[in-house]
Amino acid sequence: MTKNFALEIEKLHTLDTSKSNNVVDYTLATPSQRIAAVVLNLIILAVVAFFSFWLVALIKSMVLNNPHKSRSIVYSFLLLTTLVYLCIQIIQITKTGQSLGKKIMRIKVIKPNGKEPSFINYFLLRELCCFCLVIFFPVFIFIVSILFDIDLSLKSTILIVGFIFFSSSLIMLFLKNSKQRTMQDLIARTIVIQTPK
Repeated sequence: MTKNFALEIEKLHTLDTSKSNNVVDYTLATPSQRIAAVVLNLIILAVVAFFSFWLVALIKSMVLNNPHKSRSIVYSFLLLTTLVYLCIQIIQITKTGQSLGKKIMRIKVIKPNGKEPSFINYFLLRELCCFCLVIFFPVFIFIVSILFDIDLSLKSTILIVGFIFFSSSLIMLFLKNSKQRTMQDLIARTIVIQTPK
């Protein structure tokens, strides 16, 4: 790869966004921006989980003395707050093409033609499909291992496939000739760009 080619890839890219040949300039999100957005999403989720756990512990100490009931309340409240957080993320994603972490990092997901991705493209294909690859594929491998009497545990299979998936996506982030598209981007046919400040 020549130095000039690498410089051209880093410059602004141009998309034809409509039939009337309107042109939009965009800059691809850097790998560090994308990684930071994922880390921020995980931190936000951890803070939500910690706060909900703390709140439940406080309520439990004030109201309940039965450990079985209190444990089910803790799990229910954690599940409820996690679902609320996920719903907020889904609404944010479908309205703007940005998770909370992406919004903070000023990056967003678009289609290669410059249009906003639909709910199906962004959430179902980009996020849920990749989750299924990490979870359901290992379950399939686990069932095959039972049928053919191969000694594999489900946890180790999920960890191995998850590691392969996420490490390959991390490597793909740094491939400039593919517009730094990860597995999710390829499946949903999206790219991640920087938003104007």
